Amino acid sequence: MGFNFPNAPTIGQLHPDPATVGVPQYQWNGSEWVTPAYNPLDYVRKSGDSMTGALLLHANATAALQAVPKQQLETYAAPFDAMAYSGIQVNGGMEVNQERGHNNATAINGGHGADQWVLFFTGTATVNLGTYVSSVISAFPRFPNYLGMNVSVAQASMAANDIYTIAQSIEGYRTARLAWGTANAQPVTISFWCRHANAGTHALAIRNNAATRSYVATYTQNVAQVDEYKTIIIPGCIDGVWETTNLAGMNLNFTAAGGSTFTPPSANAWHNGNYVVAPGQVNAVAGTSARLRITGVTVLSGTQGPTAAQSPYVMRTYDQELLTCRRYWQFIPNVTVWCPYGGPDQAFGGPISYEAMRANPTAALSNTTYGNAYNGSVVSPVISTANFYGVIVVTGSAYVITAITLNARM
Repeated sequence: MGFNFPNAPTIGQLHPDPATVGVPQYQWNGSEWVTPAYNPLDYVRKSGDSMTGALLLHANATAALQAVPKQQLETYAAPFDAMAYSGIQVNGGMEVNQERGHNNATAINGGHGADQWVLFFTGTATVNLGTYVSSVISAFPRFPNYLGMNVSVAQASMAANDIYTIAQSIEGYRTARLAWGTANAQPVTISFWCRHANAGTHALAIRNNAATRSYVATYTQNVAQVDEYKTIIIPGCIDGVWETTNLAGMNLNFTAAGGSTFTPPSANAWHNGNYVVAPGQVNAVAGTSARLRITGVTVLSGTQGPTAAQSPYVMRTYDQELLTCRRYWQFIPNVTVWCPYGGPDQAFGGPISYEAMRANPTAALSNTTYGNAYNGSVVSPVISTANFYGVIVVTGSAYVITAITLNARM
């Protein structure tokens, strides 16, 4: 059998190409045609070839561009813009602020600067937390709002028990899928946008509800006052007690500064204890020009987060995020009970209903108006209903008009 070799072959050229079953294949080495040391039919070419059997991958994918085996398809099959409802976080786009509205910050320790985002601090600095319109400072162009911590009185150095941190308690029903506290614990990927006034090392922390297991991760604001996108992968915690019902399943912290009491022996590792400060991190309350700005927060199970371009589309829409936030806090602006006729000290009123909440809420009244009545009160509020009453002053008709705040926050 003869071969019609090409007249002007190039080094490495194969003949015949493509390979043919039952016909030996040769390769030009620059001076002669030689038989390759491998059978090309045993390999898949980079292009123009077809497999005749199943491909077996040696391990699960660990990087974005690696091939995914069948058992991981559930994690990676959906595009990130279809994964909005998989986000463990609440109000990651900082759009919902039922209590204060935008541009109206709180300086209260334990006060909410946005729904589910709380300011905690001890120390001599004066700080506040609120939601702001991004366009005002030409920041975060695809996110309408951001969460900002501002400093009006600075603190140059931290005492051991000082802390300045922004926290979100995430309900156990939302975090249970991670299986933390078990041998099956899954990693979590946290992505977010930041625009801090201080360049350098900053801290993000995760703790359990009892604050006995903590992981403090570091990230870097490379250039001050510039939008930067960060992604942090935190390994699953295989020990400790992690709530899986309506208590806090995870506490997420962005920490501006803190003392040694809240600083672990090392960053980027699990530790026993209550830690939210990274060793050597920036003191972001050291000057009155300091700012901590965050938006676009996503917390997803697994080892992949959205890219910067994808991040706006993983946010739930405002109407859906509002429903999620109302599980924890609601404001009913106009509640009226009326009695057409009754006698002195007679109670009147009836049931009211609201969207189901995380737990039995506490209730508070505001802007209350009485007509021949007194002692407006909410009685026995439960998950989605309560009773609202007033008491008649003198014989006749009576009414009470009020606003009711319902709080079931963790």
